[in-house]
Amino acid sequence: MKLSWWMALTIIAVAIIAPTGGNSTTLDGTIYGHVYDDETKEPVSSAFIRCEGETVITDAEGYYSLVGGFAPSTTYTLIGYASGYQDTSKTIKTDPNGKAEVDLFLGSSQSDQPAKESIATEKIEYHPFGDTRTNILEGRWILNLDDAQISMVLYQSGDLLFGAANSETPEPWNGVVSGSAEEDQIELEILSLQGGVLVSTLIKGIATEGTLAGSFVQSDSSGQAKVGNVMGFLTSPETSGYEPAD
Repeated sequence: MKLSWWMALTIIAVAIIAPTGGNSTTLDGTIYGHVYDDETKEPVSSAFIRCEGETVITDAEGYYSLVGGFAPSTTYTLIGYASGYQDTSKTIKTDPNGKAEVDLFLGSSQSDQPAKESIATEKIEYHPFGDTRTNILEGRWILNLDDAQISMVLYQSGDLLFGAANSETPEPWNGVVSGSAEEDQIELEILSLQGGVLVSTLIKGIATEGTLAGSFVQSDSSGQAKVGNVMGFLTSPETSGYEPAD
């Protein structure tokens, strides 16, 4: 009887002292919603939504979903951008379950688009990367990674870079681009699904006068990896002509 009494006390003590799973912070929340044209209220497809380093693209209905990596009752900054629109940012807060439904409304940038394209064109011809003008990396790029060629559209909001990429080799694939720029230093990551394998391509280099020179490290979910050199060229400051791979 005495042994059973001590065992009961031990069980009660462990139950009181041991931490419960409810006190741990999980990062499996989701931020989702739609992106609309601020004037027409129509959905905006192929818009880029970025938060905490994650970037997704809206579908044909303007819907986006950033899954995982978000804590309960936490404040985040959501950034939205699309070709022909002004980029926008919104401060949001997740609910106790780590979720938030947020709709973004993008205003047209048609009035300032000619000036923006003029700056980008002038930048390529005359100015070093490090001046104070904005969006100087924005546009359509061709990247040569050893034996592979990648087409990329890049958007810029301050020092943040995001966009899309595709290639026809070894098989057609499409991917999402995210990264940052500081003075003439640029870092990019291209995430893509190639033949059912998740591939990450990390690029570091120097961007000057419409060119990018540096190195890359490519790894995939099957454990394969390779390194090499990259050379890129800004083919146009316009983003609207980008087409994904078939």
